[in-house]
Amino acid sequence: MSDRTRPSAAPLIYGLLVIAAAQLRISLFTEHFVVSAGIILFALLMLILDEFATLPVVFISATGVMVTRALVSSGSLVAPAQIWTVGMPEFVFYIAYGVVIYLMFHYGKAEGSYVRTFFALIVPDFVANIIEIYIRIGADAGQAGIILTLLAVAAVRSSIILAIYAVLLHYVLPAIKIPGDGGVRRGDRKTEAAYTKEAGDISLQHAAEHAAALYRELESVPASREILDQAQKLAADLKKAAGEAE
Repeated sequence: MSDRTRPSAAPLIYGLLVIAAAQLRISLFTEHFVVSAGIILFALLMLILDEFATLPVVFISATGVMVTRALVSSGSLVAPAQIWTVGMPEFVFYIAYGVVIYLMFHYGKAEGSYVRTFFALIVPDFVANIIEIYIRIGADAGQAGIILTLLAVAAVRSSIILAIYAVLLHYVLPAIKIPGDGGVRRGDRKTEAAYTKEAGDISLQHAAEHAAALYRELESVPASREILDQAQKLAADLKKAAGEAE
């Protein structure tokens, strides 16, 4: 059933998907400090979906990851107090990540450029990791080696997210058929509009370069003055338009 007919079910479904993805993980520094694929899926869903309840989904994800971590760690059912003790730092990580990325994308200019999007992805990852590792090991979290490692983790994970998003945006989403429509989906409002300006600027620059090259070619061969003037005017107009778009 679609999100429109059952809007309340969507955050739960997305949260469960993130919880499942979070089981793919590796440990760093301590046994319980892990780097998982859950955040990768969470960020991709947020980037791709036009209507995505960021904070509800991150709360469901954080709660589910906290419970599953405690159960996996103990290997059996545990008391709520033990669930909180074991899973609380990662719960805080997800909440911190969700809040920061929500602020970055809703109140900052995080879309429209891959550079800005990358920055908006790496900041919440790094901040949330710093908070979690501080909860786990205290003041030792300030060591240069740990901070650089967390920054590298944030950069790598953000690069993976952006790379997958770029592939989906350019090769997968435009080819998804809309049931009953017979046409091709061009992506939802968010993904289609996010990079339109950047793509348009690049197209104008390429057009201006090709027009200038055409004018130079025409100068080197016998051509009427009228054709040369038109080619020169076209090249100048495109160059001006490309400059104004930057």
